[in-house]
Formats: sequence, C-alpha cells, structure tokens
Amino acid sequence: MDLQTAIQAVGFPLLAVLLSAAGTFGCIRLLPRLGFIDLPGSRRVHTHPIPRGGGLAIIAAFFICALLFGNCQYTDGVLNSLRVFWPPAAVILALGLLDDRFGLKAPVKLAAQIAAGFLVWWKPFCENPHRLESFLFALPPWASCAVTVFLVVAIINAFNLIDGLDGLAAGLSVVSALCLALWAVMVSRRIDLMIVYLILAGACVGFLRYNFSPARIFMGDTGSNFLGLFFAVGCLDSMTAAATTVSVLVPLMAVGVPIFDVFLAFWRRLLRRIGAAGANGGIMQADMDHLHHRIYAKNHDQRKTALLLYFIACLFALSGAAVMLIAHGRGALGYFIVILTVVLAVRRFATVELMDSAKMLVSGMHRPRRGMLIMLCHPFFDLMCLAAAHVAANLIMRMPPFYMTFSSLPFVLVLFATLLAGGIYRIYWLRASVRDYRFLCEMFFLGSLLSLLANRLFDGPWNIERAVLFFMFAGMAIIGERLLLHYIESFMIRQIFLRRLSVKEKVDDAMIFGAGQGCRTFLSDTGYMYEDLFNIVGIIDDDTTLHGMYIYGHRVIGGRTDLEKIWNHHRFDRLIVTSYRIEPEVIESLRRFAADHHIKIYRFKAEAIEI
Repeated sequence: MDLQTAIQAVGFPLLAVLLSAAGTFGCIRLLPRLGFIDLPGSRRVHTHPIPRGGGLAIIAAFFICALLFGNCQYTDGVLNSLRVFWPPAAVILALGLLDDRFGLKAPVKLAAQIAAGFLVWWKPFCENPHRLESFLFALPPWASCAVTVFLVVAIINAFNLIDGLDGLAAGLSVVSALCLALWAVMVSRRIDLMIVYLILAGACVGFLRYNFSPARIFMGDTGSNFLGLFFAVGCLDSMTAAATTVSVLVPLMAVGVPIFDVFLAFWRRLLRRIGAAGANGGIMQADMDHLHHRIYAKNHDQRKTALLLYFIACLFALSGAAVMLIAHGRGALGYFIVILTVVLAVRRFATVELMDSAKMLVSGMHRPRRGMLIMLCHPFFDLMCLAAAHVAANLIMRMPPFYMTFSSLPFVLVLFATLLAGGIYRIYWLRASVRDYRFLCEMFFLGSLLSLLANRLFDGPWNIERAVLFFMFAGMAIIGERLLLHYIESFMIRQIFLRRLSVKEKVDDAMIFGAGQGCRTFLSDTGYMYEDLFNIVGIIDDDTTLHGMYIYGHRVIGGRTDLEKIWNHHRFDRLIVTSYRIEPEVIESLRRFAADHHIKIYRFKAEAIEI
C-alpha cells in the first residue's frame, strides 16, 4: 500500500464520520417537522417521541465520500460498483422513507425488497451484476436469481429486525464493515473495495454519536434497510471472489448476529404459526423475543446490551477471519469452525426456540391434530402433483417421462412458490368456501403466468403445448384433490354418521321450506352433532322454476299450495322453515298446516346473539 492509498484509507472514512455526524445533527432538527417521529409503544424501549429516518445521514455521507473516492482512482472499479448499486439502493431508500413516515404493510415492504433483490441480480441492467452463480456446482440462471434475491431479502430483514435498541444496528454495521474490509484485502486483494467498506463504517460511526444510548435519533427503516442491502451486496461480491467452497459461507459470518437473529425469528414464528407452542401468530407477526430483547430483559441497560452484542458480533467476525486463514487446503477445519460457532450460539441464545420445539414434539406425540397434519401434508402433496403433471406432459409430448433439467424446474418451483406466498396453505380445505376455491384458482393462474415469464426470462426449453398440458394436469390434480376432500367431509362422512345413528335411534323425517341460502346453511349444520338430527325428505319452495330440480343435493318437491298433496305422498314429522325473509301470513299458514297434521314446525336462523 503506497502513501497515497494510505492517506485515502484514512481520510475518506474520517470525512464520512464528519459528514454523517453533521447530517445526523441536521436530521434531528428537520425530520420531526416532516412527521418522522417514533412514538413509544408496547414493542418500544424508549418512553418519549424520538425522530426517525436518520439513516438519510448515513446514506448521504456514504455516497458523497464513495463518489469522491471513486473519482480519485485511476480505475473505474468503484464508480462501476456504485452504478450497479444505486438502482436497488434507490428502491430501498424510497421504501424506507415511506415506511418511516406513513408505515407500510409487510407484503408491500416484502415486494419492494424482492424488487431490489432482482435489480441486484438483473444482468441486462448492468454489465457486472452482483449475483451468486455457483455453490457446490454451477447454478442455472433461475436458481442464481432465486438464491440472490433470497439472500438480499434475508439480510435486509436481518438488519431491520436487529434495529431494536439504541445504537445496535449502527454498531453491528461497523463490525460487519470492518470484517468485510479485512476480507477484501486478504482474499479479493482489492484495496479500493476495502476503503469503500471503511467509508461505510465511518458513516455509521458518525451516526452512532447521536444514536448510542440515550438515543437522540433513530435510523429507522431508511437506514436499516439500506445497511442490509449494502451488506447483502458485499456478501455476494465476497462469495463471488471466494476461492473455496467453505469460503462462500464465510462472508455471512461478517453479518453473523443479524443473520442469527432472523434465523431464530423464523424458527420461533414458524412453531407458533402451526400452534405447537400454544401461541398465535404467523411468520410476519412481530414479537419481543429477539436477541436484544432477551439480553435487555436480563440487565435492563441498553448500553450493556449493545456492547454485549457488539462483542458477539466480533466473535462471529473472528470465526470468519479464522476460516479465511485456514480455508486453503484445510476446508474441513473451516467447516468445523463455522458449525461449532453456530452450535454454541444456538445452545446459548436459542432457549425459547428449543423449548417451543420440545413442546411441539410432546404435544404432537400425545395429541396429534388433524388440521396441522393436513396443513403439513398439503405442500408435499402439491409438489407430487406438479411432478406428476410434469411427467404426464412429457409422455404426451413423446419425451422421456422423467426428463427434468434445471431450466424446466421454474415451471414447478415458481408455481409452487406462488401458491405458498399467496397463503393457499393457510386455508383449512375441509371447511373451504366458494371464495377459497376462487382464490385458489386465481393464485394458480397467477403462478402459471409467472412460470411462463420465468421460462421466457431464463431461456427455458418449454414450448407452449407442453406448458399448457402441464398447467392443465397440475390444476386438475391440485384443485380436484381439494374438491374431493370437501366432498368427503361434507357428504360421505355425514352420511356414514347418520347411518350409524339411525341404527341406535329413530331419526325424524323433515321437510325444508325455502331453497335459499338459509337452506344451505341448515344442511351444512345438520352434518354435525346437535340435539336433533333429521332425515331430509325434500324441499318446498314457492318459486315454481325450482320445482323438480335438485337444490343442495335434495329435490324441490313443490310449493306451499301443494303441501296437502306432498303430505299424502311424503309423510314427514317436522317442517323446518329456513327462509330468511318470509311474510307473516306465510308463517301463519304453515303453522295452521302443522297443527292440523300434528307436525312439529321450526324456524331456523343463523344469527349472532350477544352473550
């Protein structure tokens, strides 16, 4: 390293510290006037309103210093990297500002993060995109895109989730930036990239002056999302430059604490989503069990909590540095260090998740839940249906039945991912409604379009005839299986139940008056255990266009004027009025008929009663 490079390595990070500190001071006075205020709440540690959105100062200081440094270089390496980085950074900046000011829903934020991840990967957008193109083996374009987007979204959310205490995200970013700077020098041999990481570390140090406990400003999602994107891109660059397989995993150690925290959050919320831990919630449901929450609950000191997590982050970084030093020729020892670090972290900090997992195993062994079993089996069944549809399409197109290449997998995986992301597997299909089936068809159609788009984007080998056959077979299997489940639950099980009951005691014959929605509700209710069960003889309705037709599985025998004639041919013990809207004189005439023929008459209503 010559003298000029050494001066740049010190001067530009120091300039970033000064610019970030000055910008943060200005944000403290400006942002509250624009409505960027973080109010106290149940998931907040602070007790008074504090400005948020201070990540703007970090972003401004970083780009200003990085551009100045790039113009001082004899090569265009830094400027080219910034040209690739700014489009996804602009998306993340807009997302963070809108979320800090107005508050956005989780699906909207996730969609914007996925878009940013795609911009990171997209080759037509730039000459040298950041993408992971090999891991153990060369990845096809669709797999490279999926893995790249997943890593970007995961690391962005990792920094978003860890930003829960004063100075925590900014301090961890300093540790991560220093670790990646070390990686850039030792492995990539790029001094310019090292200085870029040092510039970001300086920007975070300048912000930390006002963000460390007691904080005067928060970086908000504007800062945490940007830092997550920056380190995601940095990890992808480091993975691309890795010389060995074990080195691909090492850059993730640089962001070890945020990644470990998001791993625990997914583990914990997945258990609670399936109800194994006795709690409600879902994957996107916020909680107070993050690493910083647990440590803060023990010492009630934000400074000590932040410093302890800084120390843990340094341990992760040192583990990554140790792997860097021994990875060449000693890959097995490198794997052992990574695995040992993760195991020790899980053993020390994953007590909540381990307890929830134990409760799931115990409750699952003692009391299996039909709903949970169906929910767990449905995704695997759908994958089998998609694979079978793939084989069937190949057979009809006179191709080898089990011919499946990496380029054809998007048809299976993209369609399945769409169903998964759409919430199809959150529906209990034994109690599904028409709206649920319509939603399933909409998600299947959307997944089919996305599959065709993925095939076109990645130059897949599928033609339109083969694709239509695949979608037709897959749709028939996936939708038909759920219709069959609904039929079994609604009719076959009910009929078996009634037959068993009729052996033990006499079931009254009943005639229904009214073929509308109330009739459907009543017929659904009679399939379950109530005080009385009925053998439905038929349906009576005054709408003559329905006479002789089958409604909800039962024949409409006639109208009210035909009651006497119907009584002579179909004797019944009970008359059940299911019409929601009925005139008083009609009720009176039915009551007189029931009294003359010694029939019990009932009025069925489905209503909510205050208790």
